[in-house]
Amino acid sequence: WANNPVGAVRMNIGTSEITEFPTLLPNSRPYDLGIDRLDNAWVSQIGIDKMMVVDSRTGDVTNISIPPFKSPDIRPEDIEIFNTVGSWDHNAGLGQQGPRRMAADRRGDYVYAGTYWTGSIAQFDVRTKTLVKLHEIPNGRWGQPYKPFPDRNHMVWFSMAADDTFGKLNPTTGRVTMYPLPSRGTGSRHLAVDDSTDPVTVWVPYDGLGKMARVQFRHDTSK
Repeated sequence: WANNPVGAVRMNIGTSEITEFPTLLPNSRPYDLGIDRLDNAWVSQIGIDKMMVVDSRTGDVTNISIPPFKSPDIRPEDIEIFNTVGSWDHNAGLGQQGPRRMAADRRGDYVYAGTYWTGSIAQFDVRTKTLVKLHEIPNGRWGQPYKPFPDRNHMVWFSMAADDTFGKLNPTTGRVTMYPLPSRGTGSRHLAVDDSTDPVTVWVPYDGLGKMARVQFRHDTSK
């Protein structure tokens, strides 16, 4: 499976047959793709604040909406000006959440996406295809949660594109723990977790510095 500018594509590696699954709405800007434990494909649509789900057995396509972002500092006159001027960043609109990078828990029942413009981790149920919760991240609106990554214990690790930190979300309790990185100007985008170690090891690439962080823990990270 892969996402492309018009939706998702699936290649049969035995026959090389490629099947396309277009998005249901225009200007959706498909950004990332993940496969849940039921083998359905999920695509984050950063342009329209929706997640696209492709049923791998039927080929049916469904959209799941994320509610608009509301804040006292977004005034009606600001929205009017914005609608006149437009956006420089991925067609973002005032009040949009911006689901960008995402990941599925292959051992669990949830899919996660970082809302890049508003600072939360969106949690979706793979069985009901519904939004469960938007988990607010400390300083998330300005730190920009980027890539979530569930580990073997169902903890969700995530990078922060503009904050020199990374975090861990316990989706059961809603607790968020933030960890500082040892460098500044990291510009961290992606993140990976090594499940073979105990506790797990987290790897964070520094887009801004040409380095990688290997984070090892002295205590149990499964809570």
